[in-house]
Amino acid sequence: MKQKLHLVYDVNSADRIEGEITIARNITARQFRTKRQQPKASKSFCYLLIVRQGEVHCEVEGKPTIVGRREMLVVMFDTLTTIREVTGDLCCDAVFITNTFLSRLALTDAFGASLSIGRAPHIALGEEGLVSMDNYLTMMQQMIRHADNPYRLDCLRSLTEAFFYGAGYYWHLQHKVLDKRMPEIITEQFLQLLQQHGHAEHTLAYYADRLCVSTKYLSACVTNVTGTTALKHLQRHIVQHADRLLRSRGKTLSDISSALGFSSTEAFSHYYRRATGHSPSAKRSKLKVL
Repeated sequence: MKQKLHLVYDVNSADRIEGEITIARNITARQFRTKRQQPKASKSFCYLLIVRQGEVHCEVEGKPTIVGRREMLVVMFDTLTTIREVTGDLCCDAVFITNTFLSRLALTDAFGASLSIGRAPHIALGEEGLVSMDNYLTMMQQMIRHADNPYRLDCLRSLTEAFFYGAGYYWHLQHKVLDKRMPEIITEQFLQLLQQHGHAEHTLAYYADRLCVSTKYLSACVTNVTGTTALKHLQRHIVQHADRLLRSRGKTLSDISSALGFSSTEAFSHYYRRATGHSPSAKRSKLKVL
């Protein structure tokens, strides 16, 4: 497994207010290291990663995610995110917001916004969205640098509130796409997992758990997209794999049962007979054994 990468930035070159907010711009691939070279923040924070060029390969709650050009990743406090790889041409901006700063924002639906971000933390900004982000970051940097302004934090919070409300439009668009394509996405991921693990994992619960959905929702998605139930796809995959093994003269039923992840020859025979109407031995006699 690839190592976890940490973003290392020059504190002196970043625009920041200790314990509140930090903005680091024009971050390159060289600033992502395998070992953390800065102490962890004393307060919990969320962060925004805005990719202008290149790609960031990461895992969000265990799901592989690629954040590409003109895209943004929003990582909330309780979201498990691991950066695994960045491309050499990477150029991105980052905003680190502490819990203290965020908790004082006057968002009317903060909880709902959090749910929306959790559902679609990775969103496409496009050219227009990227320009809006650039304007937000520039105004934030300018305000941070006005250290003598007694209303500096109030202005920063107001700008950030406007950002979250404005970003809600892009999350809304992303959700519309997700709602429309989710059955196709779930089905595609299910079929991919089936190719990887179908020879050993025989329950829909395993695949539903990997996809973070219920077995009922998984079945509905697969049936709607393919016209065949998820269980039928699973059975077909296992039977086809079993038939390939049954063609091998050097494989005993015990060997095949073990290779397919069944606890015993009896369990394999029972499953195969229920799925095909024939015993493995009877099917083997009809197959051309190699």
